[in-house]
Amino acid sequence: MRRDHSLGPSMGRLTGPLSLLGQHGDQRGGRQLPATLLERLGQGLRADLSAVRIHTDTAADRHARVLRADAFTCGSHVFFRSGAYRPETTAGFRLLAHEAAHVVQQARAAASGVAPAATSEQDADRCAELLVAGQRAAEHSAGPTVVRPGLGPVIQRHVSYEHRVLGDLATDDLVAISPLPAGAAVTGGRRQEILDRQIRLCELWRDDPTVVTEEQVRRVCPWIRTLRLGPDRVLATYGEVNALPDYLANAPALESLDEGHLLPILQTIRQEGYNNLSRLRGGSDPRAFFARSASPPYDFEMVTRLVKWDELDELTRDLGVLREDHFRGLLARNACHFAPFSWYRWETSHLIARDLAKQAHATGDAELARRAWTFAGYADHFLQDSFAAGHLVNKTLIMQWFVEWAAGQDLVPVADLDVISAMTADRQPGLAGFQLYDDSYTGPSNDPQTTQELPTAEERLRASGLVVDGPEDPHTVYQRYLRFLANDAAQLSCAMAHDYYNSHSLWVASQAHPEPYEVWGDATLLTGRDGAEGIRQTSGAAQLSQAAVEELIRTGEMSSGARDIRRHFPTMVRTEAGDLEPVAAWNTGRREFFEDNIFSAFLPALQNIVVRVFSPRLGVVSQDQDLAEVWGQELDGADDRPVHVVESGGRLFAGANGHAYEIEATKGSVRTRRRLADLGMLGSRDTRLATDGTTLFVGVHGRLHGLALSDLSPRWELSLHGPNPLDRGPVSVLWDGHRLLAGYSGQVSEIDPTTATLLRRHRLEHTLGFGGHETTLAGDGAMVFAGTPGHVYGMTSADRKARWRADLTKSGRRPSRAVSVLWSGGRLLAGSAGQLYDIDPTTGAVLHRLALTGSAGDHAMSLSAGVTEVIAAVDGRVYAVDLNDWSRVRWWVDLDDKDEEPGPVSVSLRGPRLFVGSRGHLHHLDPATGRVRNSLPLRHPVSFGDFTTTISASGRFLHVGMHGHAYQVLVND
Repeated sequence: MRRDHSLGPSMGRLTGPLSLLGQHGDQRGGRQLPATLLERLGQGLRADLSAVRIHTDTAADRHARVLRADAFTCGSHVFFRSGAYRPETTAGFRLLAHEAAHVVQQARAAASGVAPAATSEQDADRCAELLVAGQRAAEHSAGPTVVRPGLGPVIQRHVSYEHRVLGDLATDDLVAISPLPAGAAVTGGRRQEILDRQIRLCELWRDDPTVVTEEQVRRVCPWIRTLRLGPDRVLATYGEVNALPDYLANAPALESLDEGHLLPILQTIRQEGYNNLSRLRGGSDPRAFFARSASPPYDFEMVTRLVKWDELDELTRDLGVLREDHFRGLLARNACHFAPFSWYRWETSHLIARDLAKQAHATGDAELARRAWTFAGYADHFLQDSFAAGHLVNKTLIMQWFVEWAAGQDLVPVADLDVISAMTADRQPGLAGFQLYDDSYTGPSNDPQTTQELPTAEERLRASGLVVDGPEDPHTVYQRYLRFLANDAAQLSCAMAHDYYNSHSLWVASQAHPEPYEVWGDATLLTGRDGAEGIRQTSGAAQLSQAAVEELIRTGEMSSGARDIRRHFPTMVRTEAGDLEPVAAWNTGRREFFEDNIFSAFLPALQNIVVRVFSPRLGVVSQDQDLAEVWGQELDGADDRPVHVVESGGRLFAGANGHAYEIEATKGSVRTRRRLADLGMLGSRDTRLATDGTTLFVGVHGRLHGLALSDLSPRWELSLHGPNPLDRGPVSVLWDGHRLLAGYSGQVSEIDPTTATLLRRHRLEHTLGFGGHETTLAGDGAMVFAGTPGHVYGMTSADRKARWRADLTKSGRRPSRAVSVLWSGGRLLAGSAGQLYDIDPTTGAVLHRLALTGSAGDHAMSLSAGVTEVIAAVDGRVYAVDLNDWSRVRWWVDLDDKDEEPGPVSVSLRGPRLFVGSRGHLHHLDPATGRVRNSLPLRHPVSFGDFTTTISASGRFLHVGMHGHAYQVLVND
């Protein structure tokens, strides 16, 4: 399968490029196309491609892997995954031609100012096929296109170093390093001095941040306040504390997190500050790497943010009650960084800081003073956000508008649109928090972060502002809301508006400053033209906030209240007509602009970004979420093959395509990978697992391997091949508590798990050809039960041959098909050819038989049983049968898409929870009724191949294997 990627250029009718699709980066690096390719592609596309640069180095490979792409395009640069750049082959030239078409699309769009069409991917495919066939891909009437050098658009995340300098620099110093207004006197010497000092401060931490002391900080910047954070007392400046809320859920997290989490985040902030301040100082970015930073300073801006998000998400993936406080989860809930929610987020933590400051004065307790400053530092982040142009948009409202707009469009790739389509502004008016715009409103806020901090699920649901219509189940509505928060496309739609206003600025006013002034925002605070007054107002309010806490610690008295500081927050916005209007009214009047400009222009980028690059969801956003992906891990070497997962003692193992893996269960990273076999061209690649707690047993390609569970080092290997050298079929593995059994090609082998000695072999059937007959296993500790096509056998270790055989083809009067066997609660159950059997484990007599399907079907049946029922799944359908009533099916449900051929289905029944995996989808069903409680598509929207979906259930999490990937999924009732 080929996955490729490109990002569209600047957006449609907007007067300038949105910063989401933003700034041109470094134009160096890569190599030019060879002359023959340059001529062939250039003539076919009617374009001058001499500026195109090809990247095939390790960095390009790393970025492509992050994007899960074979290649991707950014401006005039094309990046290839290792081994994908093979223009001498037909497939390789097709891939290159596809990316070259994207280069030309972006160049034409950049020249015209019009976003590429929604069909840009199809057009690139068309061009590639024509070029492969030696034909021209461009119309003769089309004018030639000149590709300009440079990187294309970027996706920008909030810039932490701006929060840092707002907290650590005086107002006049910030104004001094901002762009000078026209006609202002040049004060370059002071500007350089301030920047040099800040760069030196950042550089203190570059090599070994653990040895930096307060005294070293004071020698560089005597005025800066420092704090010690967390149980490990990690050193940070007050400005760095201001930046941390972008990465951590709340102020208590600053007090509870260890150095292993805090220091990499702080180093990322310092690294970002050093590089950006150096660029302001000298015009170029040194891309310096700081020791223990969560992410390196990548060379190419387009992937920097994506990779950084991925690495920060992995660093924080274990945070929260049920891992909901990972970095992407915070992004999903970060409406509290946008007005009006940001006003209340600041005030809440600021009031706690004031209370701690009073206590510190009354007791003289330095620890209380430290805690007061920690809460104050956390609070001031939201004060600073409240002055950023892009943070004056109502994030939740924009997401609601986008969902409604997307529902009326064709070809808009929004995941879960059928689930979240009810989260519109009309149907859920309480989500956008309009009551918070009222200055007399005292709270609480109903932003997602604040509500998720409440102690119970019922309180979190009630506080969200959700409206439940008539007979609707409140918890079903709540799950839709959580899926809405997790939706990547909806979140990115707001990011578009956020970045637009940050890059274009707004004129605002406040109660304290009724004369309008210009504010910029993230990534433009210190570079926006004529932004000095906006910086002065932002910093001035931040200084008032700090002064209030300092005064309380020193005197126990306060000369101004929180509401006095709030008077400085922008609450009025100047419209295009030049009038000032309240920020609430300004927001509600933006809908047509967003739909006609932001959303429409976003569509081509959305098709490329969401469909081809991102997971369509941000993962776990709430501890109440059902079927939320905690992590998904591509398994190197699995090649999109089926994946089997098994858990042992809190550890997670996977097998796929002749490889065994240990996966770190909390964060999803691959700890160990072991390649077991060269599978060649013939035979089964299915890789199945079992364990006795000390050894991982792996069956694949006619062989059984024993690996040390500690490090997956090989202990032994045993061939199960019969006399046929072409026989390389699947191997079933069973550890029944005291015996190791392998089922392979019509035979059952018992093996010593320590020495790999073959203790005995039961040959059940003779087979011809390669692949053999799949042999499935179950056991009760004494008896072993085996299923081969059309038959079930029972035997013990003492038997020289099978004790009994049940011929299901005669009993069921259907053709021979694969047989699944299950031992559960003292009963032997079997499924084959669309029929379910209850078999006497002593004699092999068929006690009950029930036809589930009208035909034999094409796939093996999956079985899972509870105390009173058995769940069977085959060919896209799931059936429930009462073990005490074999006269009928209790219920059945069809889970497969009607447009697709029926596929294999796996089931796992765990008490009141029934989970089903089918064609890359995970479903949570009510085992009593078959009602689908929730569904989660895991498969990539444009991927192809085998989507067999296996499930391993454990407590609050499922582990799922599918298409070369392993997943961890949170479940709730």
